[in-house]
Amino acid sequence: MASNACLKAKAQSIEIGDLRLQAIGPSAPSNSARATRNPTSSKLLNEQALQHLLPLLSPHPPNVPLSSLHEYDPLKTKRAAQNDGTKSNKKPLLILDNENAAKNALVAEFELYVKRRLLDTKPEKLKTELMSKTKVPRGIVASIEQQCNWNAGSFGSKFRSLKNIDVWHEFIRTSFNNLASQVPAEVSSTSEKPSSSTVGVASSSSKPSSLRKEEIRSCHKSLTSILMPLIRNDNDLQSTIFATIKNTMQAVTQYSQDMAALVQASIIKFVTTPEADWYSSVPLPTKAIDLVPSFAWRENTILNDGYLPGLPPPDKPLASKLFDLRHIQHLKSCHYGRLQQSNANNLVWTSLDDDWTPGTISPLVTTSLQAIYNNKLETDLKNLFNGPSFKKMVRYVLRLLLRLHLAPLREQRYHAAKAKAANEKAKKIEAVYQSKQKQLKSKWNGVRNALRRQQWELQKKTEKIKLSDHQRQGYEARIGHLTKVLGSLKEDRERLKREDCDEQAEKDTSSSSKTSSGFAAEEASHNDVPDNEGDDVKEELDEMAVHDDLNSTGYELDEIVTDKSNDDISARRLGTLQGILTRMIYNENVSSLTEDVMKSYTKKLDLSDKESQALKLIYSNIKPFIISVDQPKYCRVNLLFFGNALLRLCGYHQFCMRYAPAVSTGSLYALSIDAAVIYELFGKPLDMKRSQGITSANEARRRKDQVFGCLFDMSAINSICQKNGIEFMHRMDISPANDASMQGQTVKPRQISLYAQRLKQEQSNPVPPSTPHSLDTLMTNIAEKEKERDRLSRTKRDCSNALMKHRQSMKNNDPAAQKFDDVKVERTLKNSLQQATRDVHSVQDGLANLRSTRYTLQKAEEEQAKKGKKKSKDKESPLPPTELKKTTRVEEDPRHTILKIDTNDLLISGTDYGVVTLATTVTHSVSDLEAIKAGQMVRLGKPTLITARDISWKTGQHQFNKKMKHDKAKSPSGQAAQQAETIVAENILSTAFNLETFQDRYDRIREQTQPSVPFTTSPSLNEGAALLLGEPSLSKPRSWSRRNVNTLKKL
Repeated sequence: MASNACLKAKAQSIEIGDLRLQAIGPSAPSNSARATRNPTSSKLLNEQALQHLLPLLSPHPPNVPLSSLHEYDPLKTKRAAQNDGTKSNKKPLLILDNENAAKNALVAEFELYVKRRLLDTKPEKLKTELMSKTKVPRGIVASIEQQCNWNAGSFGSKFRSLKNIDVWHEFIRTSFNNLASQVPAEVSSTSEKPSSSTVGVASSSSKPSSLRKEEIRSCHKSLTSILMPLIRNDNDLQSTIFATIKNTMQAVTQYSQDMAALVQASIIKFVTTPEADWYSSVPLPTKAIDLVPSFAWRENTILNDGYLPGLPPPDKPLASKLFDLRHIQHLKSCHYGRLQQSNANNLVWTSLDDDWTPGTISPLVTTSLQAIYNNKLETDLKNLFNGPSFKKMVRYVLRLLLRLHLAPLREQRYHAAKAKAANEKAKKIEAVYQSKQKQLKSKWNGVRNALRRQQWELQKKTEKIKLSDHQRQGYEARIGHLTKVLGSLKEDRERLKREDCDEQAEKDTSSSSKTSSGFAAEEASHNDVPDNEGDDVKEELDEMAVHDDLNSTGYELDEIVTDKSNDDISARRLGTLQGILTRMIYNENVSSLTEDVMKSYTKKLDLSDKESQALKLIYSNIKPFIISVDQPKYCRVNLLFFGNALLRLCGYHQFCMRYAPAVSTGSLYALSIDAAVIYELFGKPLDMKRSQGITSANEARRRKDQVFGCLFDMSAINSICQKNGIEFMHRMDISPANDASMQGQTVKPRQISLYAQRLKQEQSNPVPPSTPHSLDTLMTNIAEKEKERDRLSRTKRDCSNALMKHRQSMKNNDPAAQKFDDVKVERTLKNSLQQATRDVHSVQDGLANLRSTRYTLQKAEEEQAKKGKKKSKDKESPLPPTELKKTTRVEEDPRHTILKIDTNDLLISGTDYGVVTLATTVTHSVSDLEAIKAGQMVRLGKPTLITARDISWKTGQHQFNKKMKHDKAKSPSGQAAQQAETIVAENILSTAFNLETFQDRYDRIREQTQPSVPFTTSPSLNEGAALLLGEPSLSKPRSWSRRNVNTLKKL
C-alpha cells in the first residue's frame, strides 16, 4: 500500500491514539505497511486513523485498492486535520515545483474522486453531474496542499495561470469512460479476495444506519444561559462581549444593505443598458402607447420618453455566470478592495460595474463575516430566480393586458370602485374620530388610567411605610379630584348616549311613516312608471368590482345584467384566452403569431378580429422576455423588472414583485458566527493566543471546539443539542434580542412522543387478546358457528319464501271476509322473518369476532417465531394512564383510557381557525348538546375570539409599541429617527427604474441610517425587546421599572 514516494524515504513511524503504524523502507523484506498493536490497547484501526493515514500512504491515488476508496474522502481528511489541530513537521510527500507537476497532482486526485463516486452512482448520471460543475469538488485542492505541507490557499496563489476547472472538464471528457469500465472489474476482484486489513478497516469504520446524519436543523436558547460561567460572573467582560455583538450586528446589517444595493444596481444596468454584443440583433425598448391604452396610464412618471423601462434578456450565451457568489465577490473587490484585472472571465462583470460605492466597510465586518453574508446574499438571489415569481408575473401581465384590450370598461370600473371605497372608508374613519362619543371616551380612559396610577402608588408606598402625612394628603386630594372628573365624564357619556338613542328612534319613526304612505303612490303609479333597476345593478357591480383584481377570475360578474352596448368580453372567455395565450408563449418559438399557429390552439374557439389582434400584440411584446430551458435562471429578472414597470404604470403596484434582495433600513440582522468569527471578534478580549495557543483564523477553523469553548459552555450546548436530536456543527446565529440559534445536523432516531411509540409497537408487535381460547379451540368454534350460520340462513330463506307466497295468494283472493285473516297471517310471517334475520346477524357478528381473535393470535405466534430466543433491547414505553381525572392532559387514543368523570362536568369545545380572526372557539356542555340533539331551543354561550390584537396585547407588544411611539415623539433621538423615516419613505428603491435614480435614492437613505441608530439601540428599547422574549435583562434603566417587568411577566 506504500507508494514509491514512501519507499524513497527512511522508515517513518506515525502514532495515532493507541496504534503505531510503521512504513518499511526499501531494505525491509515486505513492501507493505504493517500495524503493530500497543500492548495496552485492543482497539481496531478506526475511521479517523484511516483518514489521517490514507493521504500519507497514498500520494498517488490510482494505486489505492478500490475496496478502501469509499472510506477515503478528501473533504473528511481536511475536516479531520482541522479538528486534530496538529501540523505535520515531516518532509512533504509531494513536491510541486512547476505547473505540469501541479496538473498531474490534480489529475491524480480527480481520478480517485471519480472512482469513489462510481461505486454508488450510475456512470451516465454521474458524468452529466460532473460535467455541469462550475467548481472543482471540495477537498481536492485541500488534499494536495496537505500533502505538500502548505497553508490553505497556497495552491491557487502559486499556480495562478492554472485553471482548475478547465483541467477538471478535460479530465472528465477524456478519462471518465475508461474509469467507468475499470471500476466494476476492480470492485469484483477486491470483493472476492479481501485483505485482512481491508476487512478490519471496513468493519470498524462502518456506522450503523441509525446514526446517519440528516439535514441541518437548529435549536434556540438564551445567549446568557450558554455563556461560560467565568464570563457570566464578570460583568465588565460580559458587557464588552454584548456591546461587541450589538455593534457587529449593526455593521453586518449595513454591509448587507450596501452589498444588496450593489447587486441591485448591477441588475438594473443589466436590464436597462446591456451590451450590444449580447444580442443577435439590437433590442429596442417597448413603446408604452403601443402596448398600453392611454386611459390606463395612471403613473406615467416611470416612463422614459414614452418608453417602458426594461429590455429582453440576452439571446447569446455569456462568458460568465451573473449574480452568483463569484460575481458578488467581484463586486466587493471592485468597490471595497483592490480592483481585479480584467480578463476573459470577468469582462461581463466589468461591463456591469459602475463608479459608485455606497460607503465604507466597518472594521468589525471581518473577512469571515463578509464570506458568510455574501453566501446569504447569493442564497436570496437563488431563491428569487428559482421561485414562483416568474410564472406569477407572466400570469399578472397577460391578464392585465387582456383586460385592457378586450374588457376596458371592466378594468376602469375596478379602479373607480376601488377609489370610491377608499374615500368612503376615509370618511367613516374621520366621522368616528370627530364624534363626541369617541372624544368623551378617550378623555374618560385617560382620567381612569391616571386614577389607577395614583391608587397603585398610594397602596405601594403605604405597604412599604415610605409615605409621610403630607404625601398621603396629596395622593388623597389627587384621587378625589380625579374621581369627581371621572364621574362627570361618565354622566356626559350617558347623556350623549340617550340623545343618540332618541335621534335614532325619531329617524326610524319618520322612515316607517314615509314607507307606509309611499306604498299607495307606488301601487298607483306601478303601471305607468317602470322600476329603476339600473341603479341596483350599478350598486351591485360597484360592490363586486372592488374585489375584481388580477387575482380574481371575475366569473360572478357575468351573472349580473349589464348594458347591452358594453363591448367587453365575458370573464370566462377572458380566462380561456389567457390560458391559450399562456400555452402559446411557453411552447412556441416564433417571434410573432400566424393564423396557422393560432388555429392549432383555438380549434373550437371562434376568435373575433379584435381578439386575434390583441393576442398577436401581446404575444409579440411579451415573448422576447420568456426564457428557454437552456438559458440561465437569472435571465428571469428581465421580465420581473419589465412587469413591475407595467403594473405600476397601470396602477397595480400591490402586485409588483421583488427582483433583487433588499434589506430594510430599520432592520437589524442576526449575527452569524463560526470559529473564525469568534477568534476575529473576541480573540483579544478572551486572550486566545495565550490560553489556547490560537494565532490565526485558519487555526481557529481547525480547533473549533476549543475556540467555542473560550466563549460558550460547550457542555450546556451539547446537552441542549442532544435533547433536540441534533449534533452541534459549530455554527450559531445571535438575534438582536440575545437569542442564540445553535445549528446542527440531525441524527437518527428522532424524538417521537410516547403515544406514537405505543402505536408503532402495537402495529409491529400485536398483543394477543385476553381470551380463554387457543388456536385449536378457535378452529372448532368457528366451524360450529359456520354450521349455525348456514342453518339459520336456510330458516330465513324459508320464512321469506312463505311470506312471498302468502302475499301472492292475498292478491288472488277476492272475498273481503277473508282479508282480516290474511293480514294477521302476513304479520306473523313478517315477524318470523325479522327474527330469523336478527338471528343470522347475531351469528355473523360472533363469527367475525372469533375470526378476528384467530388472526391476532396467528400474528402473535408469527412474531414470536421470528424473534426466537432474542429479546428486544428497546425500552418499552410506559403504559398509558388507565383513568383520566379532571386535570389530566394527555395525548391518548380513547380506547386506551377509561373516563371516570361525571358527564355533567364535561365541557366540549370546537375551534374554527381563520385569518383575520385567528381562532373562534365555542364551548358546550353535555346537557346543551343533548338538548340541541332533541331539537330544543338552547341559548348558546358567547364564543371566544382571538385576534392578532389580542395576542399583541397579551404578549406586551402593544404596550411596547405604545411606549416606543411615545419615546420617539418626546426624545431628541426619537424625533431624529422620525425625520429619517420620513425621508426614507420618500425615497423608495422599488420605484427606481433607472440607475441614476436608484443610486441617488440609496445615498439619501444611507445618510439617514446614523440618525436612527441612537434611538433603535437605546437601552430602554433593547430592554423592552428582551423582556418581550423573556430574556434576562442586562441593565435596569429607569424607564422600565419593576412594575413594567411584573406586568409583562403576568401577560
